[in-house]
This record gives sequence, structure tokens and C-alpha cells, in this order.
Amino acid sequence: MENIKNQILLFYVIIVLLAFISLPSYLEGNGRITKYDTYTDEHHIIQYGLYPEKVFTGPLHIALSVQDKESSLFVKSIVNIRISGPSFTENVEAKNSLNSPQYYEYDTVIMDEGNYILDITIESDKGISKINKSFEVFKGANTGNIIVIFLTFTAILVPFSIATRKILTIKTK
Repeated sequence: MENIKNQILLFYVIIVLLAFISLPSYLEGNGRITKYDTYTDEHHIIQYGLYPEKVFTGPLHIALSVQDKESSLFVKSIVNIRISGPSFTENVEAKNSLNSPQYYEYDTVIMDEGNYILDITIESDKGISKINKSFEVFKGANTGNIIVIFLTFTAILVPFSIATRKILTIKTK
């Protein structure tokens, strides 16, 4: 009996790991940006990127780094990100990445197709820099999100149900 429980637990762990490996873009965008655009002005060198590069409805990850133009050292900054588009406007301050503190990150979910405008304002002791970028959002599929949510709930609820049943069975004896 104990061997069967271990096999069931191993089966669920494998399913969850496969979901995280095979569907990474639906889970989290961190670390997935492969192409950064560089913007340089009189104050800063700014590298920024979006994931996915071709933006679809669903999760959007924005990351950027700010460097001093003269010394190329990373600069502590206040990064404000504003996204506006069809029936959508967000204006937030990006947070430092936990994995790489020199990067600023922001995650959001875009629900509608259409043309969007991304405005990034960087404030540091070196000055203020602004980036304006427009991009188009295309219709995406929610199949991956549904599968991940289903597998997550299954991985949580099945062991919980088995444990609850075992506890109730022991109490009734």
C-alpha cells in the first residue's frame, strides 16, 4: 500500500514538472527575454525588452536595466512604466528583480488585441530619460493557461483529498 502511495506522489510530481518545463511562457516570463533594445540619451544607457517578443493577449513581461552613460555602471533609479491601449491603461513603478537587482521588471496581463503604447520614464540622480514604444497585440490562445491551472489544482487537491479521506477513515474506526 505504501508503495502505491509513493508511485502516485511521484506521478503527480512528474506531471507538474513537465507542465513547468513544457509551458514556461504561460507560467512566468522572468529570464525569457532574449532580445533587448538599447536606448541611449545624454544621461543613461537603457536596455529593455518584452516577453514574448511578438505580444499576444495574455501575460506580458517587461524588463530593463539602467546604466550611467559615462561610467557604464548600473544606476539606482525610479522606473515608471505606462501602458495604454484599447480599454487598458496601467501606470506603475517597476520593481527591482529579486534574481538580478540591476534589472527592473513588471508583469501584466493584456486582454484585448490592438495597438498599445509603452512609455517608460527613468529618474535617477543623473537625470530623467523617457522611452516611447508602440507595439501591436495579437489574439492568443488560453489553452496553455487552462492546462496549467488544471494541473496545479489537480496536484494540490488530489493529495489533499487522499489525506483527508485517510484521516476520516482513521477517526471512524
